[in-house]
Amino acid sequence: MTKSPAFSQFRELIDLWYESESSVKVKSLIEGNNLVLFFKTEGKIYGAPEGGRVTFAKMKSPDDDLPKGWVKDANFVAYDLERAIKGQKVERVFSEKDLDGIKVIEQEKAEKILAKSAEGEPADLPDEEDPTAPDAPKNIDKLDEK
Repeated sequence: MTKSPAFSQFRELIDLWYESESSVKVKSLIEGNNLVLFFKTEGKIYGAPEGGRVTFAKMKSPDDDLPKGWVKDANFVAYDLERAIKGQKVERVFSEKDLDGIKVIEQEKAEKILAKSAEGEPADLPDEEDPTAPDAPKNIDKLDEK
């Protein structure tokens, strides 16, 4: 956010107010949707809840207990946070082919970047859904299905 001309202390307080308002919106989006994994890919910032973090970690470092070829069928959902902070619900499914382009970032860095673009009301992201549930969305591949 650009600063107003420093012609008065009151104007500086208004600038500080706008900066803190953006930060509150970003924190509300992150905490309200239980996002714990933050990363950049293709110039965008994404966030994923715990289930996505666990799947991503297992995809990056496969566990010996997992069946062979598991990672080829695995995927996780993350949300485009730059669009979510502007009120749009945009989710994307990531799979093995996307792993090399993902750069994990700290939550604080994501918050700082998002606060600069915060305007309007943040989107309510859908609750995390279990991709193995019978009523799972059609765009999520279930393990051992293709």
